[in-house]
Amino acid sequence: MKEKEKNSFMGNVLMLMFSQILIKILGLVYRLVIMNVPGFGDLGNGYYSAGYQIYAVLLTISSQGIPSAISRLVSEKIAVGEYKSAHRIFKIAMGLFAIVGGFFSLFLYVFSDFIASHILNVPDVKYVLRVLAPAIFFVTTSAVFRGYFAGLGTMKPSSVSQTLEQLFNCTLTITFVYALIGKRAICYGSWRKFIYNTCNINFIFIFANVL
Repeated sequence: MKEKEKNSFMGNVLMLMFSQILIKILGLVYRLVIMNVPGFGDLGNGYYSAGYQIYAVLLTISSQGIPSAISRLVSEKIAVGEYKSAHRIFKIAMGLFAIVGGFFSLFLYVFSDFIASHILNVPDVKYVLRVLAPAIFFVTTSAVFRGYFAGLGTMKPSSVSQTLEQLFNCTLTITFVYALIGKRAICYGSWRKFIYNTCNINFIFIFANVL
């Protein structure tokens, strides 16, 4: 039994290690590519970075610490054989943080114009905020799924979903940036609309592992 647990632990560690290495490599590739696209560089990243700061704050408020908290609660129930209680924790957490994530997504979308014009003083950044807004909901709910699987003792769904996320991130970033060559600068700032699609794919993959 102990040998089996040890092998399972080592398997999870190796899976996480390889997925993180692959994620870093993919991230490096797409950053190198897009930074060398004529016309994108400073201007496109300027728009995106301005909007991302607001998005990051709201995302932190809505999802910080969720995976570790859910993982701990679920693992405690699993350790004493209370599997129904563990799943109940998951369902309650999912309902709660779906509401939280949905609220902050809606908040960012509705107030994107005000934030861009009066807080950031860059009106065009409202487009960046709007395409980033849905990601808060999907990232928050995905965090609950990841915490649940971690509590069950398996890191496969989390590792694979994060790798898929970065793979689509890399592919769609490069495609979108090249497709917008010659367009308005704000189009470059909004190129991360694909984050919405990436989070959808990521969310669907993790959800499929629950069924």
